[in-house]
Amino acid sequence: MNMFLFPLDHLIPIENLGEVNRIHNSLSPAFHLQPKSGGDVSLSIIKLNGWIAAPGNMLFEDSAILSNLETLIKSSQEPAYIILSSWDENDLGYVCEVPPTNDAVNEVARIIHPFCSVLFTGSLKSEWIIVALENEFFAVAGKPQFITQLFGCSIDEAFLNFRDFYETNFALQYRFLKAFDMQLERYNNAQVGDEFLLFELI
Repeated sequence: MNMFLFPLDHLIPIENLGEVNRIHNSLSPAFHLQPKSGGDVSLSIIKLNGWIAAPGNMLFEDSAILSNLETLIKSSQEPAYIILSSWDENDLGYVCEVPPTNDAVNEVARIIHPFCSVLFTGSLKSEWIIVALENEFFAVAGKPQFITQLFGCSIDEAFLNFRDFYETNFALQYRFLKAFDMQLERYNNAQVGDEFLLFELI
């Protein structure tokens, strides 16, 4: 694993390979981030029992959502981690623990772009995941209560808000974002263990 690319003030880099592997293993039942040769990356989420998913945009620029996220991290009995993708197929990415503080959550918001990345809680298995694409768009998956607490609205409203945003502001990316939206809808009606590709950078 490579050393982190830039200084961190509040996040805690995980550099022990055994610990990095353990963190990846805790995430693997819910999510796959697969670096490929030539700098390609694919992201997919896996249906878990009782989980649903919803799309979001510009989550880390919304102060209310950041406040909700901080509260949810603090309320969890499990540690929070972020994995920022590497473009090296033989690398496990940049892994950090996220302390349950306002400063740490704000640092996540500062560094999360332009990486494909995943933020989650859980030392043995994930409680929830937030998957960031290389732009302003996110997939959030977990128990329904987590998603409604994060967004501050119903699941249906989260989908409607996302559609209104991309239909109004992202005409050039419409086909991609529509497909992303539909994958999350399919996830919500899927069988446990079904896997859904969210993004593939080629």
